[in-house]
Amino acid sequence: MDAAPGVGGVVVVRYRVIEDDGLIDEVLPEPPSPVRPASSAVGGASVVLDAAVLGFLALIASLVLNTRASIWFDEGATASAAARSLPELVAMAQTVDAVHATYYAVVHPWIALTGVSAWTLRAPSALFIALATAGMVVLGRALATQAALSSARRFGLISGIVFLSLPVTSWAGTEARSTALAVALTVWLTVVLLRAQRSVGRPAVAWWALYAVLVCVTTAVFVYAVLVVLAHGLTLLLGGRGRAVCESWLAATVIGGLAVAPLALLASGQQGQVSWIPHLSGATVQSVVVQQWFRFSWGYALLAWVIVILVVVASARRALAIRRVGWAAAAIGTWERPFPPLALGLCWLALPTTGLLLLSAVESPTYLPRYVATSAPAVALLIALGLTTVRPRALAAAGLVALLALGGLDWWQERGTTVKESSPYSQVAAVLRASGHRGDAIDYVRDPGGIWSSRTMTVAYPDAVRGMTDLTLQRSAVARDSLWESSVPLSDRLDLLADTSRVWYLADVGGTTGRRRGAAVPVPTTADWRSLTATGFTEQDAWQIGQAHLYLLTRPRP
Repeated sequence: MDAAPGVGGVVVVRYRVIEDDGLIDEVLPEPPSPVRPASSAVGGASVVLDAAVLGFLALIASLVLNTRASIWFDEGATASAAARSLPELVAMAQTVDAVHATYYAVVHPWIALTGVSAWTLRAPSALFIALATAGMVVLGRALATQAALSSARRFGLISGIVFLSLPVTSWAGTEARSTALAVALTVWLTVVLLRAQRSVGRPAVAWWALYAVLVCVTTAVFVYAVLVVLAHGLTLLLGGRGRAVCESWLAATVIGGLAVAPLALLASGQQGQVSWIPHLSGATVQSVVVQQWFRFSWGYALLAWVIVILVVVASARRALAIRRVGWAAAAIGTWERPFPPLALGLCWLALPTTGLLLLSAVESPTYLPRYVATSAPAVALLIALGLTTVRPRALAAAGLVALLALGGLDWWQERGTTVKESSPYSQVAAVLRASGHRGDAIDYVRDPGGIWSSRTMTVAYPDAVRGMTDLTLQRSAVARDSLWESSVPLSDRLDLLADTSRVWYLADVGGTTGRRRGAAVPVPTTADWRSLTATGFTEQDAWQIGQAHLYLLTRPRP
């Protein structure tokens, strides 16, 4: 250990712990030397180039084959909300889904311009993942520079590459929901935090003001992103960033929180719409360890956790060794050390999950694996920290290749036709396009719980049913200021059958019961089915497509 003058005359205690028996080195390196202005310009250009290249690759990776998976119920909600006018969207948010209203408003201009399809619904998420990946390069490089890792550029690139390879990233980039936008915002919110906590004077005020704005916007897009903001505060506190920095963070957070409070209060009054979230159980363990960041890739999860645990253990050993140098030196080193990637990564990783689990345990069920996707950047940072400090370098390269291979396999699986909650509607739409006729009628059957109906397909694939008569529609979703329409029994609309000789009957598996036949398609016993058969319709053909049952009924022309 020795003391040397640092930047601005500050005395910095330098130390280095030498160990021969570990795989990981340089987790706690020396404080950085003053940066030369000439290299700063070169570094600024290279980080922009690196971020742009990886961001572009992320965009392409998210767009390729993104229409193969069928649109599912939640994406149908996006289509229903984003396709209406802004006044209609505001009216809807007063009754339902205020928690997603900001996201709907963001994608509304795009949907208004392009219309609804699987590609147009998911394209914004691909762009948001590209922005998040670019942000990871910037964030990783900034953290590595502050922590004086051996190669800041390498750490930034690996952070972006690992983030892009994460299964949850592949999923979010093809999901027409707010997850990708929320992840991108949390990444850039963290970049702004790094700049703010290192700035002084007027620049610091500007950066903290921007942080407050992003706190408001990020929380408006996804309310539980506030847990990432709290993770920022915990990192500052544990990292000993000083009273002034912590107070600035608190002020910016409070201002941003107050700005978004009206929307948060409105959303809190609509909690009944998530009453279906399950209680914590033994399955929650698998959700936390695997599903929330690694989807269903056990191999990726195992390798990622091994790397993260090695990083934590190696860092803990070095921290204990440093303390043996002397209590005073350790205290000074703790106070003066730069913003550490490990501390940020662990707080960002743990606090959102812990917060949602605690809320689910003490109040009402709140935890879902996808609600913690905003911690995926923390996972990438911790893995990147392990890969950039592991020795020998060949082992790090092998680990990165393995992660890319496992991530690539999951990327392909995310493009299965019915991968999204077994939704079959793209295949149902294909049948209707091939076999349906203009002037046909269609009966959308509501599931037994009455929560939703198979009419979801009309907002997901409207072209497939264009020109068909909706037999049971009562009031449209727009007229009801809701996401979904209301229906009436077919027996109240028998007059619509007067000039119809072909009727399509579409039901979810849960909405039909009856005997099984050779094609394994059950004969419905619903009141609507009885009304159709009583008016002379007989089954001509039937399809079982995933969870959907589709029937074509005909009768002689009147």
